[in-house]
Amino acid sequence: MMPALLWQQLTVERAKRVGVNDRCVPELNTRRPSNDLWNRSVRLLDVAGASVQCGRCDSKGLKSKLLPQFTEFIKSDGAFRTLVDELDEGLVARSNDWVRSQTNGKISKVLDSNAAEEDAKMLLLNAIHFKGDWWERFEKRLSYNGTFKNADGTDTDMKFMFKRRHFEYALDPALKTHVISLPYKDVNARFILLVPLKRAGVKTLSSLLTASEWARVMGTLRNTSVALSMPKFVVSKQYNLIKPLEQLGVKKIFSEEADLSGMLGTKDLFVSAMEQVSKLKLDEEGSETDSATLMRISGKAAEEGESVSADHPFIFAVTVGKQNDILFMGQVNKLPPT
Repeated sequence: MMPALLWQQLTVERAKRVGVNDRCVPELNTRRPSNDLWNRSVRLLDVAGASVQCGRCDSKGLKSKLLPQFTEFIKSDGAFRTLVDELDEGLVARSNDWVRSQTNGKISKVLDSNAAEEDAKMLLLNAIHFKGDWWERFEKRLSYNGTFKNADGTDTDMKFMFKRRHFEYALDPALKTHVISLPYKDVNARFILLVPLKRAGVKTLSSLLTASEWARVMGTLRNTSVALSMPKFVVSKQYNLIKPLEQLGVKKIFSEEADLSGMLGTKDLFVSAMEQVSKLKLDEEGSETDSATLMRISGKAAEEGESVSADHPFIFAVTVGKQNDILFMGQVNKLPPT
């Protein structure tokens, strides 16, 4: 599974940098750059059954020095609900407890004993928990043993779920992929599955999936009879987000050239670490997704229809609202046996 929340982090970075000049949280979270889906800012909506993103800001003797505009932003009732705390000996335990509570115990640790290093001035944490039941659950009696063809050429024996019904579906010739939408029950959200036609097609698909292509594909979905096979799995992964962000062009914030004056009114801070822990569970009942991110700021067949089998690497997304705003997005390359 690959990092899913890069575009959200870019939104936070921009908010901290610009301070009062562009402090409207809804505007910041809905602005959509046209060049790259992975660089897309999203709006996190309050939906039944889902916890929107929350964050905490831990600072070393800087709590009283934070600019009013910045504290107003991070404490607002918008998408980024944030607690402000001091860096001290109890930080690691308090922060891990906080992440555990925000993710319903699914992620128990995001900080280790080295989190508050000597040069650390501030730590920013955010956490998301989403749990949704399928609109129509997969019948367990139809689950079967199958093989997932991993990106590295190996195979994994695992359980697959099966359902034949009408889904919102498209076979996109430009992206060479199946696109299928699975709605959730009692939640204005859906699970989007993109399964390349070829086993090795996910790498090309991810490079072609720009924001404009995403919007185009979402507009082509039509009610279609589909026989869907999908793996049942739980995956967990921890990422260092600095390199992916630098590849997107976000570089200054990690160097001495960083300008985080929207926090303290000075340019003495830069981001020295950014890590993310993600977890995804997919089964007959529905899906459950959790993510916690750490940023350290330092001194400086019955009916004929389509058949889709997600038995090889694919891309998924959990979207909310009529505009299909992305809450989570990831790429599954390899799965553990079930």
